Parts: sequence; C-alpha cells; structure tokens
Amino acid sequence: IGGEAFGLRAKAKNFSTEEMRKGIQFAHEHGVKVYVTANIYMYLLLGDPTLNYKKSAMSTSFVLMLDCSGTMIKAIDQVKIDTKAFIRETRVNDQFGINCFSGNANWIFPTGPDPKIVTVTDINKEPKEAEKEIDKICADGMTNIGAAIQLGKQMLDYETPNVKALVLLSDGEKNTGPEPDTVLGKEIPIFIAGLGPYLRKEYFDKMLALNSQSKYYHEYRASDMALIFNDIRALAPK
Repeated sequence: IGGEAFGLRAKAKNFSTEEMRKGIQFAHEHGVKVYVTANIYMYLLLGDPTLNYKKSAMSTSFVLMLDCSGTMIKAIDQVKIDTKAFIRETRVNDQFGINCFSGNANWIFPTGPDPKIVTVTDINKEPKEAEKEIDKICADGMTNIGAAIQLGKQMLDYETPNVKALVLLSDGEKNTGPEPDTVLGKEIPIFIAGLGPYLRKEYFDKMLALNSQSKYYHEYRASDMALIFNDIRALAPK
C-alpha cells in the first residue's frame, strides 16, 4: 500500500494514515505483514517523504528488561536479535531505556549511575547507539526479575507520555531478589516475550494478572517484535 503520501495516481482514493494504522493493526493481529512502498518519488526540496510516517504526535515510553542470567545462555543471542528488532520499530519522540539483569539489574542503554530515559530524535541515531550496547551482553548468574522491574519503573516514573510500558524478555525462572509481581504493581502494563530452553509461562502468570493490558508472547522471534510494539502503541487513548 502507498497511503496518501506515496501513491502517484492522481485520481486514486488511497488509504488515509488512520485507515492504514487500523488495517496494519488488524493484519498484525492475524499474523500478516503489510508493506508500505513507493516506486517513484521526487524529493526536490520537500525532504524525506516518509517523515510523517515516522513521526507521531503520540509518544510511547518503554523500558526493555533483558534476562542475562545463566539459564539464558542458549537463548542470549536470540534476546539480542529480538531486542534490536524491537527498538528498530521506534519512532521520533518515542522514549526508551534498556536494562539487563542477572543477580542484579544494570542499565545498558543509556549508561551511567542514574541515567534518564532517551528520547528518539532520529530513527537512525539512538536505536543504532543502543544496538552497540546490546551486542555486549552475555549470560551468567542468578535471575533477579524484581530488580529489573524496580529499575524500569524508576525510569518511567519521571515521564508523562501517552503510553508507558515495561517489556520483559525472559524464561521467567526467578531465583533471587524480590517477587516480581509485588514490585510490578498494577499501574504499568508489562509485555512479556517468553523464550529460552527453561521457559515456563506459569512463571509469569502473577505479573500478567495485575493489569488487563499486559500480554504474553510465546517464543517470539525478531519478525514478531513489530506486533508487540504495535500492541503497546495501541494502548494510546483514541
């Protein structure tokens, strides 16, 4: 589909941006991909014709929490691939942070002792910077999901976007630290991508039950990350 910006047939009635949004969401819910294409476009002095598709008046803030514990050693490469695929879905004005947890939780993007959430100013800048840090993670140690949630909530508490969400990539086998459901609370939905050789969905049930908007995705891969991202954006007030 070309939408209002890419169709070059003068008399064609193309999908509006809102119609495209609804159609793409419907397609993704049924496991179908939608491609927005342009065969020809003259830039002249108009700038990037995709800009209105990349920008949005709505902002989304999320924290990705990556399980880097010893039980994930066989799945850590998939965690890296999935995480990079997810952040490539970000749009200008979205905000994000990424932490990695084993026995404790630490920020990998942005870095520093008390980092602030990063606002995307260019889809080829901040996400690319984050990818370099994602490549550095490795799996070892215990599994402290509660610490990762505490860290994520602290970052989101300072923000007032249209949508806030936590995104967890883990097998769920918590074996140290506070109980994840106790730390999580009911205010912020959590979107869980379960993966790894020791994955058991029941580990996540208490967290998922706290907020009706929370969702679980079983053994999702990079090609599925857009669905999770769009599910989060769909939480925005209509």
